Amino acid sequence: MSHPAISRRPLTSKAVQLAPKAGYLLALSVVVLGAALYVPDTRFGLYLLFAGMTLLATTAIIQHLTQRNTRAQIDLHRTISAFVKLDASPSFTTNREGVIGYRNKDAQDRYGIDTTKTLLGTLGDVFAAPSATLYRLQTKAMANGAAREDVVTRHGHLRLSVHQIGHDGFLWRLEDIADRTSQGRGSDGTSLPMMTGQQGWHGAVHERRSAPPVGRTRGEY
Repeated sequence: MSHPAISRRPLTSKAVQLAPKAGYLLALSVVVLGAALYVPDTRFGLYLLFAGMTLLATTAIIQHLTQRNTRAQIDLHRTISAFVKLDASPSFTTNREGVIGYRNKDAQDRYGIDTTKTLLGTLGDVFAAPSATLYRLQTKAMANGAAREDVVTRHGHLRLSVHQIGHDGFLWRLEDIADRTSQGRGSDGTSLPMMTGQQGWHGAVHERRSAPPVGRTRGEY
């Protein structure tokens, strides 16, 4: 997906970083331009005039690029919101601080509309240690673009996934998954033979059988 908010140019990134200091640059440019009018040395006055105009132009460029980036971010979030609007799983968009910008219909039905402004407040009583989990997933998403983790809730298991959208936004999706305690059982509840692979610290794969096949004893292995 090619979008200005995703593929932000280096100049725009620098402008966004300098945006909080744009007011200081503007004040400094005014001071320098004012000083250029009162210095007795004409040549030095021209230097000050040039410096003041440069600072003023720099401030204007920073403001322009920052506003354009903000509009691109809003447009991107609207596009993502339209994409997940009818998703059967609860979906949220947030900024880096976790403030919810959008929640789809399923998220509204399950967690309400105006219950809280943050994702942490919304999911605070859904699973254990939500603050640590959300922070861990968001950190991974900022490093890798996406992350996911399965958590245990009072009603079963939940797959929590997050994708970074743009530079300061995130798309969160909560997907109910089958209860793992029922996996590997037949329709009558009897445990069936099952083999699982587990990746060890040194790359070894360990095999485990939950029950011997019917008609054999353990001594036949």
